[in-house]
Amino acid sequence: MNLDEAACEVPRSVDNHTAIFWRLPSKTGTAGSALNHAINVVNSTLEMKAPMSFKLGYTHNPSWRWDNDLYGYKHDMAYKFQAMLVLCISTEPHSAAMMEAALISYFKSTPGCQNVKAGGDNVKMDTMASAACSSAVRAAKAVVEEVPAAAHSSIGRVAAISESHAERDMHRVASACGVTLPVEMSHIAAAEGERIPFFSISSWFRFLLRFNLWHVISGVSSPDMSACCRKWGVFWERFRIVCGGHPVFARGKAALQRTCAMILHGDEGRSLKKTQLMVLALHSIMGFGSRVESDEAAHPDRQELNMQVHTWASRYLLAVLPRFMYDDRRDGNFQTVLAEISRDGNHLFEEGILGPDNQVYYVCILYVIGDWPQQQKMFNYQRSFSNSAKASSSRQALKGICHHCLADVAGYPFEDFKSAEPRWRSTVDTVPAYDEEPVLMQLPHDPAKPSSFAAPDLFHGWHLGIGKIFVSSCLVLLLHLFPANSVVASFQAMQDAFFEFCKNAHLHPHIRKLNRDTLNWPYATTFPTGGWSKGHTTLCLMRFFIHHCQNNMDAVGTDPLLEKALEAALEIHLCLTKLYKEGLWVFRPKAREIYLHGFRFLELFGELAHDSFEVSRPLFSLMPNLHRIHHIFFHMADQVRAGATWVLSPLTWSCQVEEDFVGRPSRVSRRVSPRLTMRRTLQRCMQAAYAKYVEYGYLRPAPQTH
Repeated sequence: MNLDEAACEVPRSVDNHTAIFWRLPSKTGTAGSALNHAINVVNSTLEMKAPMSFKLGYTHNPSWRWDNDLYGYKHDMAYKFQAMLVLCISTEPHSAAMMEAALISYFKSTPGCQNVKAGGDNVKMDTMASAACSSAVRAAKAVVEEVPAAAHSSIGRVAAISESHAERDMHRVASACGVTLPVEMSHIAAAEGERIPFFSISSWFRFLLRFNLWHVISGVSSPDMSACCRKWGVFWERFRIVCGGHPVFARGKAALQRTCAMILHGDEGRSLKKTQLMVLALHSIMGFGSRVESDEAAHPDRQELNMQVHTWASRYLLAVLPRFMYDDRRDGNFQTVLAEISRDGNHLFEEGILGPDNQVYYVCILYVIGDWPQQQKMFNYQRSFSNSAKASSSRQALKGICHHCLADVAGYPFEDFKSAEPRWRSTVDTVPAYDEEPVLMQLPHDPAKPSSFAAPDLFHGWHLGIGKIFVSSCLVLLLHLFPANSVVASFQAMQDAFFEFCKNAHLHPHIRKLNRDTLNWPYATTFPTGGWSKGHTTLCLMRFFIHHCQNNMDAVGTDPLLEKALEAALEIHLCLTKLYKEGLWVFRPKAREIYLHGFRFLELFGELAHDSFEVSRPLFSLMPNLHRIHHIFFHMADQVRAGATWVLSPLTWSCQVEEDFVGRPSRVSRRVSPRLTMRRTLQRCMQAAYAKYVEYGYLRPAPQTH
């Protein structure tokens, strides 16, 4: 094997490592013999060390994979790995990926195997799915050399690019050929003389109006300005009940019909080497629905959620910031970007932007959404979920867990789910949650309801929040319906039943096992909190729990806790099922049904926590996310009590679609130069978005040059 000096350093680092050991085959043979060797090594290790936790995988550098501070195995506190065995080496990644997949398939059902994915996914993503700009340039040069006539086409433009500046010039060619969105990029002055590339809201709306795409943000299927005006007119008429003190209502009816409501979202994705990447984007409050079919016929004035269209075509990227641009040394950069968004948003709200028809169009950022940690960063909240008491013996004064109210401050318990009006309700919007006014609060908002500007997120509140705690506790209760000689055997029986249910119901739960690790329940003396990371997994597990309980009601009736857990599961399941079938607005009687289901679930959850404590079972932990969804249900109830015929759906603020979008620029950022991450990521995202705009018919494809 001929290796350069850098490659030789990898095996040398393994030779000198105290926790990594060679277990290579004695001689090079066939692929089958290499696989058999690896299987034999794993089996012999299991015979000596079992029971043990282990993972199978491949890496380009074993020493770095073990030691690095980002995600090195030696820092894994969950499994506390003790050693790494190197079973084979390869000069290219594909055979190693196949070896990984084969070993995972062979050992996936072995107790202790911690692999979740099927294997080989990194090669599929990084090596096979994309090509470097320089390789495209070399390919174009080869085509021109073989077919000289191609020099006068777009291929010739690519062939003329210098390989040393391939990406820079490829973006110029893409712009010249019209295969990228023509959204103007500007720059924001940042700390230490740096400049942050940025797509302003104004540049996005100049693009949308120039290409007659106002209907896209109005939820209208084709260009029809009268239909767009009618839709926005109806929207603002209904929204007046929700937030009647908003400054937008100071303008006349005609201007309101040309004012679109937008939502600002921010979240962190994973960039190169799993470092954080801040992604800021904007989207319209109105869209073309969700993928859940409604039980009711479409109404001419029905307005839909913005959850259907591909996120490249429905979300408007503003900025991406690598972690080093807003770390402790440069933490002001993030607020600088938010200040620019506020300035631009205020300009579009007050002055608007002139369209091709000589009409002025306005933009109003109605809400800022994101998970709780993100909202805390954006608004510098002093009251947040992180302030919740960690132990009953805590002597520190309670600071409060909610930016809306004083819940969890002394005298205002957030755990009161029985009262029609909990005490914390009287404190909503009485005391600001920040010491200094955040820059985002310079955007127009209802001065009587300032905290509502940062809206609560149902997705992180339920699917990735209290839903995980509730469902995992339910499954612990369900375990005794699978009698066996051990807890491990009971889990195996429940796992088999779960995957059989998913197969019959055509569900994809995004997990490969159902055991203690899945529930994040290592011991019977700890609270199960749910160890999965996908919101859809919560739905699948809850549906299975309901299904299995309903098929075994005689056994369920013998366990009061399990019986009450089933009732609670049915309440929240009905609440969410009915909610997802609605559009942007929910008709008053249906809204009342939905929030009553929600209130009943919270009441039952509180009872389950109390009853579990009484019998010394650590289940149904009372966490701050319960308070978040409590606010959501009260928001619906308050609109009904105010006499609203139509109630704004809380799914308006749900971040599940935003989770998809944040992942897209994050993946793009892993394939560009680390020195120009921000600029190159934005440029590549505009090319990806262009393809979707063409696919949806928003733009005509650029003419081909020959």
